[in-house]
Amino acid sequence: MIAVRVCKKVTKEPLKRTPVVLRMDVDGLGIAPVLTDRAGIVRFEVPPATGRALVSSGERHHGGLDGEILVNLWALLVLDALA
Repeated sequence: MIAVRVCKKVTKEPLKRTPVVLRMDVDGLGIAPVLTDRAGIVRFEVPPATGRALVSSGERHHGGLDGEILVNLWALLVLDALA
């Protein structure tokens, strides 16, 4: 299982309803966007692998995907809404 925790960098406040996508290096396929819960966590029931974690369409982690991955953001900019 892979869990991604998204929170604000300074206050450590969880970011709710934030889209997270995993893109695996092995096949290049991405797991459809899943929104974080009230605790700022999203869980994926996939085996450990290497790849990328994208938060709100921006790459925030690249490397091993296993256990819990912490993503700290200064500010959340949703660029998809502007397009």
